[in-house]
Amino acid sequence: MDSTPTQPREKLEGYEFYRKVLGSPKFIVAPMVDQSELAFRTLTRRYGAELVYTPMINAKMFSDPTHKYYREQYFDIASGEEGAFTLPSTASTSAAVSSSTSPPICKDADCPLVAASTSTAASICKDTDRPLIVQFCANSPEHLLAAAKLVEAHCDAVDINLGCPQDIARRGHYGAFLMDDWDLIYKM
Repeated sequence: MDSTPTQPREKLEGYEFYRKVLGSPKFIVAPMVDQSELAFRTLTRRYGAELVYTPMINAKMFSDPTHKYYREQYFDIASGEEGAFTLPSTASTSAAVSSSTSPPICKDADCPLVAASTSTAASICKDTDRPLIVQFCANSPEHLLAAAKLVEAHCDAVDINLGCPQDIARRGHYGAFLMDDWDLIYKM
């Protein structure tokens, strides 16, 4: 076993992050409350989306271990839902995957979809829901950090919602209603 410490990854910003981490996507699906769950993201990717966001997730509720249902509903890490998804293996899917003229659905050479199994069982592709950005609404640096740490290994970036104009954002003091609190935004 190698005992040398691992070097921290270089922090990329702006265009370098967009290019190197996200792959310069041209077709991006913005976060939409109650719409950007895994099934919708999967559908949009099938029709050309190159980068997708999760729906806005409340960082305080997500990071609270007593809100297990909330966490499972919006980003179910425990079952491996996020960052991976299941495609039903149908005859048309198997034919499309095994066809030499069709590009594989997944670029991972070890992916069962690339291997084109004829099994009727579901095939799992671990890289299909990437790149993925998780969007949190928050008004506490501590809650935001705790929530971000929970999803760190399952996404490519974390986004802070600073644009939601809905009444729920006003009542919760997040989204666009943080724009008057520059000190808090800086801390987050």
